[in-house]
Amino acid sequence: MKRKKIFFLIFLVLTILISSFVSADLSGSKELIQYGDMWLHLDVGQTIVLPGSMVYVNLNFSNSTIVKGFELNLDEDVLTVLKPGHYKVDYSISFSGGANSEFGGSIGINGLETNSTHSHRKIGTGGDVGNMGATGLLLNLSTNDNISVMIRDEASPTSNPAILAANIVLIRIDTEEQFTSEENFLWLYSFLIGVGIILLLISKRIEEVWFEILAGFLFIIAGIVMIIFGYPGFTDLFLQRGIGIIITGVGLYYSIFPLINYMEEKFK
Repeated sequence: MKRKKIFFLIFLVLTILISSFVSADLSGSKELIQYGDMWLHLDVGQTIVLPGSMVYVNLNFSNSTIVKGFELNLDEDVLTVLKPGHYKVDYSISFSGGANSEFGGSIGINGLETNSTHSHRKIGTGGDVGNMGATGLLLNLSTNDNISVMIRDEASPTSNPAILAANIVLIRIDTEEQFTSEENFLWLYSFLIGVGIILLLISKRIEEVWFEILAGFLFIIAGIVMIIFGYPGFTDLFLQRGIGIIITGVGLYYSIFPLINYMEEKFK
């Protein structure tokens, strides 16, 4: 009779576990927003020395307000894309130049002009300040694309622009299916580890090895999921996998060894 109750409890725990997996929103659509910016603002213009007519040069940015999903490199004046997809892009350049000089601007992708982002401005009188740029642009970007803002002289003789202000903003606009939300990952880890601890305590109380084995398997599941998918809030991949390996090891200790001992006792 006692053994029947134990197996009933084990069956109940497994039923709750499976039902929870099925009912959890583990495949919901979630918008994964990536965004980043670079900007500069100067009281005295920053002169960009151009090597010749129709040759683009990157603007030298000095600041960034917020970056998520990009790698910021102000030494190279680029934002590196970490997540491929479609991005909305806005950029603006305020500058002065020589009389009757003409300049063109563009978003650079890996140092190359993007025709759809080209803008143009002519400076009438020497010392005038003008602005050029574009808003609402859509670009299809790939992982590791380096995004910059470029300027060039489009007339001869070449005139060097003095940049007073400039900025660029990129926002990823795609939505996509993902395995789970952060909230469901937290729920999953809490459930697996919490139930595992409860089963361990029960096994010590009633001295029933199957509760200990089941607890071990729950720890193994939690550890493997953490190794593969990580833990919300942790950005250190090495730490995530290390914790996952430790949890998996604990699970192996509480499942495999008791199971081996049980089998040896049973078939003596």
